[in-house]
Amino acid sequence: CNDAGWVIDPTRDLSNRSGNAVPCICNTRAAEKRQERLLAMGGQRGDESTVRLADLRRGPYNEQAIAAAEKLIAAGHGALTLTGLPGRGKSRLLHALVNEMRARGVETQYTLTTVLLDYLRAAFDPERKANEFDARWQALIDIPVLCIDELDEYTATDWATVRFKMLLDFRWRDL
Repeated sequence: CNDAGWVIDPTRDLSNRSGNAVPCICNTRAAEKRQERLLAMGGQRGDESTVRLADLRRGPYNEQAIAAAEKLIAAGHGALTLTGLPGRGKSRLLHALVNEMRARGVETQYTLTTVLLDYLRAAFDPERKANEFDARWQALIDIPVLCIDELDEYTATDWATVRFKMLLDFRWRDL
């Protein structure tokens, strides 16, 4: 493919006018590598990886948030910000959102803000031109659904603040 990401499949039926270009194996490998990098960041533990929207207790304190999550799931993309008092189910709703999207075949990642920043910081080496940091950063930009929890729970160094704002900005532009 010469880094084009597509190859010609001469066996493919051209009668449906969709052409005979198919994703190259390098696309599959790139997706697998991206997933490996994201999994290294951590994410869901225990029952967090199985909770679904139907499992959530609904009440006046969370009905609007659940409805917003359902709307995002139906659309397949978007942005959702949850705020509220501790113990109201914001994190559990994010886990359910991730699991619903995964059940629909959408690549997703759940992480805590501190874990995300540590994951990036661990790969940062300004002495190297192309490094693991760039690959990790791109994985965070490219993943279709990224759920970041506990946005206010990180040490606000200049580097962390700039990187976190850049990540939100990059993802916002792609909505």
